[in-house]
Amino acid sequence: MPRDLATVVEPLSTWFVIGGQAMRCFCPYRPSRDVDFGVNDARSLDQLLDQLQRNGRVEVLERGADTVHLLFNGIKVSLFVLETLQPFVQDR
Repeated sequence: MPRDLATVVEPLSTWFVIGGQAMRCFCPYRPSRDVDFGVNDARSLDQLLDQLQRNGRVEVLERGADTVHLLFNGIKVSLFVLETLQPFVQDR
């Protein structure tokens, strides 16, 4: 995960990395600058989005009730409400 993004989200405990980005954290096989975050509920999604907006340049590309696609300082980021995955998350 790009350092400037990791530094911004670190204080929040409500997110976890999903998809290919999560795999690359454990077994880096190619560079990736897009990051997908999962959160447990809509409130956590709003908290994560607010944190990003307070700490960088955010351009929201698409927003739904349970999904936000955005650019954070030029990095592609997606936020997803994935409450069914939360019980299986370890160490984010």
